[in-house]
Order: sequence, then structure tokens, then C-alpha cells
Amino acid sequence: MKLYQPLVLQKLHIRVPGFHIRQFALHKHLPETTDVQCHKHRFSQFLLYLSGQGTQQIKRQSSKIVAGNLVFLPPNVEHAFHRESDRRPICLALDFDWEGAAARNCSVVLLPSATLREGRQIISMISHLQREQAKERSLQLSVEILKLMNLLLEASGFGIPARAISSPITRKVNTLLNTPDYANVTLNSLARRAGYQHDYLNRLLKRQSGLTLGQLRSKNLLQRAQKLLQQPGSVSDVSEALGFSDPNYFSRWFRKQTNLTPRTWRKATTAN
Repeated sequence: MKLYQPLVLQKLHIRVPGFHIRQFALHKHLPETTDVQCHKHRFSQFLLYLSGQGTQQIKRQSSKIVAGNLVFLPPNVEHAFHRESDRRPICLALDFDWEGAAARNCSVVLLPSATLREGRQIISMISHLQREQAKERSLQLSVEILKLMNLLLEASGFGIPARAISSPITRKVNTLLNTPDYANVTLNSLARRAGYQHDYLNRLLKRQSGLTLGQLRSKNLLQRAQKLLQQPGSVSDVSEALGFSDPNYFSRWFRKQTNLTPRTWRKATTAN
């Protein structure tokens, strides 16, 4: 996070069954701030520390904090922070409502290096998309925030993979979308494979996941493309693995989704 910039995304209203993501805030503690006084929220919160160190107080217990620590706070839990180094902490705060929060305890975990690296990459992409300030980027921005949410839920040990915050119909469609040839299959054919008419399936998916069949396919395909681009291999190899017959078409499609070419995206995520 060498190129750190503050970022606050308020009133997100990203909703999936059981979850409502309220706010994404990436901030750096002020130079004169050594203590964040005891306070609480009416919503759940993830705190991901990307730099700095200190002590996180939760109720009457204290935990040492270093870069890579992830804190989960259910609603109405008092917490505070004391900085213990000259380096000001950079912290991501993700505020959300969760139907299952009441059954969960507070937690402080240290993310594995690979998970922390993935989290940084997603945060970097969110920052990039927000700077673009284009209306067509709003869908991709929501997708990246949901990816981050899933990553933090899994890292907290709650045993909630991405499929847990999707409907049965969405999971069925996602299973179809993971078949090798789906990139070149028409949306009508995909809908028939799922057992629905295209228009009716779009209405169901839109109501339950907020995305149409075409948007779900683009989301699924983009996630696979980004994962492959983080591995060794050419852009042509990635294109072929995803079922695209033309690498140039794949590059144009990828740029439409992210506003970056595959090569530029790969360089940007590697740099972060």
C-alpha cells in the first residue's frame, strides 16, 4: 500500500440474502492520534490492519495488532485502539448488517500472507474503480466489494464461503457457469440448461442476487480471468483456458469489464 490514498464509500446499499454492506472506508490514523476512544456501532464491522501496530481493546480484553490482523466486531460491542509505534496504522473498515451476527463472537486473526496479498489486490482494484468514477464501473465496484467481504468472512473462520450469501438459483447458475464451454454459450442456452426461460430467469436472479444472467456470467468469467492472470502464462493462454476463441476479443472484453487491458491489470496487481 505504498501508494495509499484515503477512500470512503458511503451508502453502498449492496444487498445479498442475509447481508447488507453499508460502507467501505480505507483510512490512515492522524499524526496526533495515538488512541481511538472506546465506542460501539449498531452494525457489524471488519477491521483489517494493513500497516502499523498497537493494541485492540474489545470489551475488557486486549489483543496485540500488527499488519495483517483482521478484527470482527458484532453489533454493539465496545472497542478501542492504542497505537504503539511511530508508523501510523492504515486500516480498512467494512461496515455491514448480517442476520447471523448475533450468533458470532468477536475475533482477531492474523491473515496468511497469500490471503493478505489477495485482500490488498482487491482493495487496490476498488480504489482504481472509484477513481474512474464511471457509471458502468458501479457493477464491477460492487463485485469487488463482495469479493472482499467473502474473503474476510472465510479468513475469520466462520466457514462461510461465497456460496453462502447467494440463493439456490444463483448457486445453480454459478455451477453451470463453471463448465468449460460456457463462455461461448448463448444466454438463452444457459437459461434452458438451468430449466428456465431467459427473461423469467433474469427476473428471478435480479430479485435474489441483484444481477442478471449476463451480469453473473461476466462476474464469474472475470473472477476466473483475474485468478489466471495472477499465475504464470501468457494472455493468450488465459484466453484459451476461459474458452475465448480470439485473444484480441478477450482483451477487449476484459478492458470493458475493468477499464484495463489484461497486461495492465496484471502489472497493477503485481505492483500492489
